[in-house]
Amino acid sequence: MITIKQRQAFKIMLEKMTSKDPITMGQILREAGYAKSTSETPSLVTTTKGWEELIAQINDIPLLEKLYEIALGDDKRACLQAIDQIMTLKDRKPKADNKVIGLFEKVGDLQIKNDRTEQTAKVDKLLSAPGTTESPGVSE
Repeated sequence: MITIKQRQAFKIMLEKMTSKDPITMGQILREAGYAKSTSETPSLVTTTKGWEELIAQINDIPLLEKLYEIALGDDKRACLQAIDQIMTLKDRKPKADNKVIGLFEKVGDLQIKNDRTEQTAKVDKLLSAPGTTESPGVSE
């Protein structure tokens, strides 16, 4: 359920986004009438179902078009950030933690394979030693 303060903070946020002046979410919440303690932790407001409902009301098309324009622009830093955002939104950005885990899993597999190869070589050497008719580790 959307509260009156959430609606007010959302309205202020949209107004401030159109201006070029930088402003924090905490400042927006203070302006909307939230307590100082709440404004110091904006996630108390921005992670609620009411706030998610307000965010869902924003039309995505103009935002995506602007992001696309930035991705094709001349500013390399902005371009890379826009491409990163687009890939994240499309769930096509690989997660770095999976690569690292995958790398270590493969290294572990190689170590296991290497250990097995060494063990197999030792057994083969014992079995093929001249004059050895007994099984390794078996004595009379």
